[in-house]
Amino acid sequence: MKFFFVYPRFKYPTGDPPIGPLCLMAYVRQELPDIQLKFFDATFQPSFKKIEDIFQEFRPEITGIYCNTLMYEDVLRIARDAKKAGSFVIVGGPHATVRPDTLICLKNVDAVVIGEGERPLVHALKCFPDLERMKENPAILLKAMPWSENDCRLDLVPDLDSLPIPAYDLIDMKKYMQSWFQLDVVSPRLMGTNVLASRGCPFHCNFCQPTLDRLFGKKIRIRSPENVITEIKFLKKRYGITSFIFADDTPTFFKEWMIKFSNLLLVEKLDMTWGCNSRVGLLDEETMRIMKKSGFRRLMVGVESGSQRILDEIYKKGIKLSAVPGFFIMAKNVGLKIFAYFMIGAPTETEAEIKQTIDLSFTLPIDEATFSITTPLPGTELETYMKEQGFDITRNFQDYDYYSSASFSQSFSPFKIKMHQRKAFLKFYLHPRRWKFLFNAVNSKNGMQKSYLKLKRLVNL
Repeated sequence: MKFFFVYPRFKYPTGDPPIGPLCLMAYVRQELPDIQLKFFDATFQPSFKKIEDIFQEFRPEITGIYCNTLMYEDVLRIARDAKKAGSFVIVGGPHATVRPDTLICLKNVDAVVIGEGERPLVHALKCFPDLERMKENPAILLKAMPWSENDCRLDLVPDLDSLPIPAYDLIDMKKYMQSWFQLDVVSPRLMGTNVLASRGCPFHCNFCQPTLDRLFGKKIRIRSPENVITEIKFLKKRYGITSFIFADDTPTFFKEWMIKFSNLLLVEKLDMTWGCNSRVGLLDEETMRIMKKSGFRRLMVGVESGSQRILDEIYKKGIKLSAVPGFFIMAKNVGLKIFAYFMIGAPTETEAEIKQTIDLSFTLPIDEATFSITTPLPGTELETYMKEQGFDITRNFQDYDYYSSASFSQSFSPFKIKMHQRKAFLKFYLHPRRWKFLFNAVNSKNGMQKSYLKLKRLVNL
């Protein structure tokens, strides 16, 4: 059987590899060793023509397409080309999980996979073209068969250690590593990539949930520290990495796991520099210091807003602003670089509250920050809240771009929100205390390329 999978990241190229799809492809190869597989990653070759050429030359029986909300329109075009080539089309990913109705209704989409895709996709490939057998998997929706979202159930991998190492060989790892800027704040000379250790998140911020639960289930699963070390050893030997970032939502939730992992890094003498996401109050100083001994240097934390009202009433974040400075000061005393996530333009947010967020970012002891535009992604509790409150949310999925545009109407214009966002970036990064970092970043190897990728998100080039 010929199987073609497309990862349609045509916007905002980045050095972060598509780990989810690569896990999927590695599992397909493991379970179906005789399959003829092609994988197309649009990140560094955003060409529909190349995809069309593969359809004409390869003639796949089945085509799989990854879909998040921002990719929706591109997915429709690829599905159309797949159908022209006589392929059976399966769509999966975050958007497919939370809004399958917007895909399964289309004439060029034959099936939708709900949640993580390894087991459902392999089941579909084994059963094709027997749709009666295919529908036996509860995570697969088929246009040709009656279905209801209430009947859908996740088909999760219970033991993440059973999964093979992601199929990094299917992408251009050299380009990804050249574009990877996650640890430039530590040293622009570091060469690295992302690693995923867990699936799911135990917290309930309403701009993410229940999407993560619908993708991965409510039980958080994590690989063993030994299994992750094996992957890092592979990446070091195969690609020469000297650093990595955990792409997990909140890996520090597992304190004992993190301590064991840090100690294993030391025992194995891998000499890695690394970083991860955490949450205000989730790490103590002792654990930070243990992690730092093994090379931990960059802490990424979601603060989101400088208004406690927005954090409590709108985002349901579950943190207190009064705890933020002390947590960051502790991390700086340990010797860590800090990256903070902020959002502006929340429903009911005033310009005064936006200013509070910008001012907070400017005064906190942090090294890097990003300022996204609040976006009620489909299926989130934030979207539900806004619909109940009567907000006018766009129906065009291309407008769900939290880097550059507002997707709903509120008391001040989308243009003004964009101006506040640019002001936040400029005020934060043009402060003299960050000039050295900017100079080193631009003048490092591939520095201009990395800076351009970052700038694209800011000014929407």
